[in-house]
Amino acid sequence: MSLTTSTPPTPLTPVQDDANDKCENAIALTSLPTMRKGTTYDATPDFDLTSFDTCGASLQSKGVWYTLETDTRRIIRTEYTLHKATSSLSIFTGSCGNNLVCLSSHQKYRGVNHDFVAEANTRYSFLLSGRSADDVGEYEFTVSTFEIPGNNECKTSIDIAVLPFSSEGSTLGATPYFDSEANNLCEGMDWYTRGVWYHFLGAGTILRVESDEKSLTLFKGSCDDLICLSHGYAVTEFWAEVGSTYHIMLTGNRYQPFTNAGAYRLDVSEYAVPDNDSCETASSISDLPATIRGSTKGSRPDFNNEVCGASPDGFGVWYSFTGAGNIITFTTSTTEQYKTVRYTVFSGPCGSLSCEQSYDLFDRSGQFVTENGTDYKLLLTGEDFDDRDNFELQINQYSF
Repeated sequence: MSLTTSTPPTPLTPVQDDANDKCENAIALTSLPTMRKGTTYDATPDFDLTSFDTCGASLQSKGVWYTLETDTRRIIRTEYTLHKATSSLSIFTGSCGNNLVCLSSHQKYRGVNHDFVAEANTRYSFLLSGRSADDVGEYEFTVSTFEIPGNNECKTSIDIAVLPFSSEGSTLGATPYFDSEANNLCEGMDWYTRGVWYHFLGAGTILRVESDEKSLTLFKGSCDDLICLSHGYAVTEFWAEVGSTYHIMLTGNRYQPFTNAGAYRLDVSEYAVPDNDSCETASSISDLPATIRGSTKGSRPDFNNEVCGASPDGFGVWYSFTGAGNIITFTTSTTEQYKTVRYTVFSGPCGSLSCEQSYDLFDRSGQFVTENGTDYKLLLTGEDFDDRDNFELQINQYSF
């Protein structure tokens, strides 16, 4: 049976129903959205002691039935209110009798709202009842659906070709991408998480991805071989390696990955690479004392492994100076005071650096004894990627 969907008028015109007291007499819903009205006053109990699974409905409760079948996997929203009574909504798959299989059940005083994934070509039966035989009355039952986003799946993700990039949309119609057997989920990520997808090609820069009140999951690799990089944050920053493909899955928050759907805004930007990002482009310091303001937020990796105490995750900027046989002191302040600063001093040309000294300094200061006429390189980094920040560097010299 095909299901017709359309943009709903505001408000919906209710349809008055009756004669749907039993599962076998259920009214088929063939067009969404729809609002149905009726009464359970004359309904009779639906189950007895031989019933296999009542799906949360009591043996004494009295209810009415509806069915729904869709030819496309989609999100279905149900809203059921039994006036002046406790509403009980039971959702089944399968055929009537003991072949009914409980999908979910929900009870709440006066009203129940529930979204679920309706699989294609599957019959769903809805039993609208009360908590007990005394919970009867007039009811309203609204069933609706949402437009399925074009970027509902990884392979139909939207390409982010130019930065900065902004996009707005909704995750209300998004369906879960993974299944219960998925082995490439992020830690703490539920398989039924649903959302929309974007992708981009790394260019060797630091990217910032942020969304308002939604949760970002970042993957690396192709859709057939996704590798989780991060999950559960509204803002994430990372180094996008040249030529690597990345995917963003934008979902509800990590604590309500299915129900927390709605409108979103996604922004992707990249930090400018500092002019002195590499040893070869180090900024020359010729006059001391000096006060230098800069940033490591857009810095790229300097080494593939630890060198002279500098971590490959440090991401820093470079300076050059010539020693005068005196004491050089370094003092640095950052915008966020908890950041760790590392000073690493080298001598020699960039292709053949010699380690002189390295400081892992949370107190932001250090000193170094220079040799007259020797050329030095100063690498200013943090201990890891998250230590990137704006900074002010003060360099002074003192004679012995």
